[in-house]
Amino acid sequence: MSSDQKVLSFGIGPTAGGGIAVLWKKYFFCGIDVREDFLFYDEIRQDLDLASPASTDQLIYQGGFHPSFAAVFFLGVHY
Repeated sequence: MSSDQKVLSFGIGPTAGGGIAVLWKKYFFCGIDVREDFLFYDEIRQDLDLASPASTDQLIYQGGFHPSFAAVFFLGVHY
């Protein structure tokens, strides 16, 4: 068992992105949006109490630079 049952990890950093949307026949629209997040995360370490022998300060999540890409296609009705 670890010292914490749940761990929270969050990253910070800049984002670059863009997109385009097109209106068709006055009411319908579609488009695409792309984004790249340049995130930096902290390293997460925990004490593992049930290991034999007990392990302290074990690496749970490797921190550092973790880029994240996202692309979204969307459709809609404008009224």
